[in-house]
Amino acid sequence: MKKIYILFGLAMALVISGCEKSPQDIIDSSGEYVNIADGFSLINYSMQLNVVDAADYRFPVEDATVTVEGYDADLIFESGGSREFKLTRGQLQLVVNPSFEPEEGNPLNFTVIINAPGYLPVRKEFRMFNTDKEKFVTLPMVNISNPPSGAAVATEQFSLTGGELTTTEIITVNASGDKVMGGSITIPAGTKFYDVNGNQLTGGTLDVQMIHFDGTNDACIAVMPGGGIYKDLISTPDGVFAGKVFPVSFADVQMFVSGTKVKTFNNPIEIATEIAPDAININTQTTFMVGDELTLSSYDEEKPYLSVEETLVVEEVNGTLMAIGHTSHLTHFEIEIIDGSVFIAVWDGAIDLLGGSGLPLSENCNKVINFTVPGTGTSERTFYMEFVEEQYGLKNVYTSGPKTVYNGSSVSYHYYGYPNESDYELHIYEGVDQTHKGNLLYTFDLDSGCDTNNTVTLDASLFSSDIIFKGSASCANGTVEKPSFYLYQKPAGASLWEYIYIGHVEDGQLTINSDITQDGQTYDYWTLYNNKIYETTYTVDYSEANQLDFPLDANTCMSLFGS
Repeated sequence: MKKIYILFGLAMALVISGCEKSPQDIIDSSGEYVNIADGFSLINYSMQLNVVDAADYRFPVEDATVTVEGYDADLIFESGGSREFKLTRGQLQLVVNPSFEPEEGNPLNFTVIINAPGYLPVRKEFRMFNTDKEKFVTLPMVNISNPPSGAAVATEQFSLTGGELTTTEIITVNASGDKVMGGSITIPAGTKFYDVNGNQLTGGTLDVQMIHFDGTNDACIAVMPGGGIYKDLISTPDGVFAGKVFPVSFADVQMFVSGTKVKTFNNPIEIATEIAPDAININTQTTFMVGDELTLSSYDEEKPYLSVEETLVVEEVNGTLMAIGHTSHLTHFEIEIIDGSVFIAVWDGAIDLLGGSGLPLSENCNKVINFTVPGTGTSERTFYMEFVEEQYGLKNVYTSGPKTVYNGSSVSYHYYGYPNESDYELHIYEGVDQTHKGNLLYTFDLDSGCDTNNTVTLDASLFSSDIIFKGSASCANGTVEKPSFYLYQKPAGASLWEYIYIGHVEDGQLTINSDITQDGQTYDYWTLYNNKIYETTYTVDYSEANQLDFPLDANTCMSLFGS
């Protein structure tokens, strides 16, 4: 098995017409554009977002509206230097203004919000540390008409009289197939409905949609609001604290009166969810029983914290354990295990708790993993890795993505608020991205506590000798040297969904193993810059210096080299 160095000359300069500043005088990102000029090698920090359908990660989400907000949003640009954020083949490359560099222990904080027709919105908080030179992040979105495994949809329409519901109505999702928990909402007779501004809605029809998710299903956990990680701010009657989130179940509920979205009600509605028979209450370290306490909490977009509202008690209904609560506003709701207590957390449109508000964070921790690969010299390989915590059958993938390692290299995982006694695992897969991660190769137990060093030894048979690729992307009047960008590959002529992410090209070089790129095979390659796709086709030949060339469009050539 061999690996391949790919040297590229793809033009990744970010030049904005009419900007007179030089590369040494980059703007302070207070405007709408940043002039990076004369080569993508000036970009020190970038992130590629891979936005996919949660039911099948092979299919990208298109036609989405993307916004970036939060405490450090003014430092974040699209790869072409503008703030025109949009998805192209489900991809978006974000870059940090090169005049700024995160300080150690003080990461950038920003939030990405994505809305797409037919999908539940995604709101994701990101932190970029000074060690995060590049990141590849897969964001699954829930297709309302085709939710992922462990989820089901219920829709109903009811008549209103003078904007009021005259009979009590129940909307139910049943357990069936790979879905092990059911749930329901009950709207009492006499309920009136109000919009976000508090105005009563007086239309004649009420449309209700509920998507219910099993929190014990990995596909559902991947799209859970808050996603099974520590929460820095949970507001309770006793004060604000940080808590660990392990989901049991959650749901998204939306209502519309004659097409206008409902926000609140005059009467509380009932939210009921079954509890999986094998779900564990970590207070008792046994399965749930009648009398166990739960907590109903809510989260509004205007508040950067989870707010506890009501203490609940597990009850048995027709032989099934249920958690039943009430809310006067439309939300996402969850059953969660947090800091040794079980919570039903009610959300309102947010995928992550902190929104870059600048509020104080809990303890910043760091785990360093040092890799040893005996007998490989400088050979390296990219693996898909997951930083995982699993307790009582509930799996929390705190973070994941491709990591390139070699003998003597190290990988750092940063996180907030985790207690020192928590134990975690590093999962290493044979593939390079979440869609094609392949078989699990290794599971390593990591030392507990903050700021720990861990040593992981990998088998040398996973690594190979070196093959060098050289490449260029030329215009009629010039070539740009040593770019940095994210690269995709598929067999030539194959469907678009067969593209896989194979790595980040840095300063014109990328290492690829021959189990991904085979000798004598022809592949299609593509990359993204300035919301445009650049493609080329190439046949790999191990016996000679290989050359890739990405043709550039006329406008890019003009901006790079002039007439």
